[in-house]
Amino acid sequence: MNQYFFKKGSIELDAFPHIVELVSKKINVIQFDSLKRQVSGFLSIYYVVDGRFDWVIDEKHYVLYPGDLAVILPGQSFGGVKDLLDIGTVSWMHLGLEQFERNGKIDMGKWSRLSDHECRTIGRILFQNNCPVLSEVKEIGDLFHHVQNEVTNQEIGYITSVNHFIDQLFILIARQLTHQNNSRRDFPQTFLNLEQSLRENLSHQWTLEEMAALVG
Repeated sequence: MNQYFFKKGSIELDAFPHIVELVSKKINVIQFDSLKRQVSGFLSIYYVVDGRFDWVIDEKHYVLYPGDLAVILPGQSFGGVKDLLDIGTVSWMHLGLEQFERNGKIDMGKWSRLSDHECRTIGRILFQNNCPVLSEVKEIGDLFHHVQNEVTNQEIGYITSVNHFIDQLFILIARQLTHQNNSRRDFPQTFLNLEQSLRENLSHQWTLEEMAALVG
């Protein structure tokens, strides 16, 4: 995926007041304070293209790998474990929505073609979800790529196409969160904790005894 950096105020985003940032960045060198923890003022979507990223979202530690996605809601804290971006490639989009309340009431704005009912449903799913990370959602990478192409080339109908792809982004995220949450209800929490421990320490040669100890 090519690198790009579009920020509100740039010519490329003139037609999209709801897009605050649209970025894909390849990190080859560690830079301190490149991702300091702070409270988000937007709805942010981060997609890992390659690498391993250690992030803290709403005071909880998560490890993300290629194909993983993080959704940061307005008012949530977010940053790197060591206040930096790890080596790898990550894409993100910051969106400024018309309304986003803690009860799940959400107003995308006039650009969106989602109905009021669909927006409320998506808002509730986002706020009631207790895990902001989705694993292996490679379709999100495709949507980021489509948005970037439309914003860059600005061919006939590009505004409609970009907004359509962002709507699709919300639909996909809401569906995946619903499927993930339903799956987690059917899966003992101890094994979810084991999965997280394994993901955080992939280089470790786990023995059966060690894994058994983790799940008790």
